[in-house]
Amino acid sequence: MAFNLFGLFRDKTPAYEIYKHLVTAARNPVFYEDMMVKDTVDGRFDMILLHLFIVQQRLQKIQAMPKYLSRDVSEAMIADMDRSLREMGVGDMAVGKQVKAMATAWFGRNESYSKALGEPDSLAALSDVIQRNIFRGEEGKAQAIAAYTIASLELLSKTSDEDMVSAHFSFAEPQKYL
Repeated sequence: MAFNLFGLFRDKTPAYEIYKHLVTAARNPVFYEDMMVKDTVDGRFDMILLHLFIVQQRLQKIQAMPKYLSRDVSEAMIADMDRSLREMGVGDMAVGKQVKAMATAWFGRNESYSKALGEPDSLAALSDVIQRNIFRGEEGKAQAIAAYTIASLELLSKTSDEDMVSAHFSFAEPQKYL
């Protein structure tokens, strides 16, 4: 009974489906070929975090949603990062530290992106945050990605709760923001 309280036996399939869907969107070649995100482990990770942020914003607005779904999607990301690090040959002793650093990056980005969206000029504020976090001060199309993010948030706000939970949702088309 106590194990069930911690969600060990809860069906996490919806969270993994949502996560898989957002990863597919984050891998769109437009980000890497046209918007200048580096096609590296770090660049792909940054785009996954951005898409996770977009999805989490919408999941938090579902009134009837079990409180754990949003957390389960984050945990799916952490599990994927753990698996990916191991596949890349990172040793067991280092995986925990790297996953912790990735989780810290997620919480930091989540806070930064949320704060930027609360600014009067959210497009400019989000562009600045994206420039710092995704492009790390190097050349990139931060404003295009910020516009894409805001459009995706708006699109998801019109998506039904059922479609969100069942991973039947769409992000904006990034090529429209070039």
